[in-house]
Amino acid sequence: GGTSLIPYTGVFNGSGKTLSYLSLIKDSVDNLGIVRSLGENGSVINLNIDNAHIRGNQNIGIIAGKSQASSSSNIKSIIIQRAKVSAQNGNVGGVIGKSLFNDLKTIRLFSVAVDSQNGNAGGLVGLGTNIEIEKVSFDGIVKNKANNTGGIIGEIYEGRIDEASFSGSILGHGKHIGGIGGKINGTSSSITSLRDLSSRGLVEGRSQITDINIGGFFGAISSELLNGLVFQRGYFSGIVKHECTDIGNNCKVGNVSGGSLSGGPLTLGTDFDGLYSFIPTFSKGGVDITSTPIADLTNPASTFGTNVQSNGAGGFNQFSPFWKTMIPGTYPRLSFEIISPCEIPSNLDVISAQASAGRGTITNPIIICNSTQWKSIPDNTTKTYKLEDH
Repeated sequence: GGTSLIPYTGVFNGSGKTLSYLSLIKDSVDNLGIVRSLGENGSVINLNIDNAHIRGNQNIGIIAGKSQASSSSNIKSIIIQRAKVSAQNGNVGGVIGKSLFNDLKTIRLFSVAVDSQNGNAGGLVGLGTNIEIEKVSFDGIVKNKANNTGGIIGEIYEGRIDEASFSGSILGHGKHIGGIGGKINGTSSSITSLRDLSSRGLVEGRSQITDINIGGFFGAISSELLNGLVFQRGYFSGIVKHECTDIGNNCKVGNVSGGSLSGGPLTLGTDFDGLYSFIPTFSKGGVDITSTPIADLTNPASTFGTNVQSNGAGGFNQFSPFWKTMIPGTYPRLSFEIISPCEIPSNLDVISAQASAGRGTITNPIIICNSTQWKSIPDNTTKTYKLEDH
């Protein structure tokens, strides 16, 4: 749909069907995807992708190479799994490479690899301007040899990200690397909203350049943007790694963000609210959450976060309907995220323990998540079992 010169302005409705084994390999071609260029009111909705490989020059995405509308185009209700997308020369995302006035909503990617040799790379979007992202998740790997790298978006210039989750690995060689976004850009008059974000993975800077910003949520934030930036309710439980030798000066590392685009430090204002982290502060010149521990109300004996900036104790249960009520032993989840049964600690118990708890009936089967449980079935042949993915 669409060419580089003639944008697609229709509605591509997949009706929930799955497109499998898609391959588009054109190293010298720009704007490559199922839709090359998404135009005014153009939409791709209700589509599943299973096993895809897209590779081109720049502005590369599995759903669309780019959008170029002066008002909103839409990509909604999409599931992408077992896919790889790569760009030789810039702007690549699991969904869209370069996005202008685009809405991305209710999108899930897992087992997806995004790779850029020179440009912006993000789990969903490479470069986004006036973009709205809502209820999205990415589980996979994002690699970039240059510029801005993020688990959801490489660079955003004005827009909104609400209810977004990253898990997996980010391996960046450029200046700005973050679990959600590499570079948050704008001007003093910009309004950018970032709410209900979850970052649970490895954020790694692999370059030894002496000017780098790495953060659990964001690599760098424009200092001009701070007056118009709202960031509320975020959870980070990942790992931040780097190879920079000038930490705290030109290299800034934080569990929230690295530094500002001007190179100076950032100061969180009153609109930075309800931020939690499993890890202690880095004290490496970046933006860290610094406050007292909080406890999970569903399991008062445990402490699930070492730092909280505000909003008091109680964990993410207080943030309903955006966050799920927490299951003891698990980490906070956004309301739309799927929890695998094998992530619930009680389902990992040995068969005898599950049986003692009254499980093993048709309505309440024993969950099989690992080989130890599987090997114990012959010793408990009167019970009912359910095999789960793990």
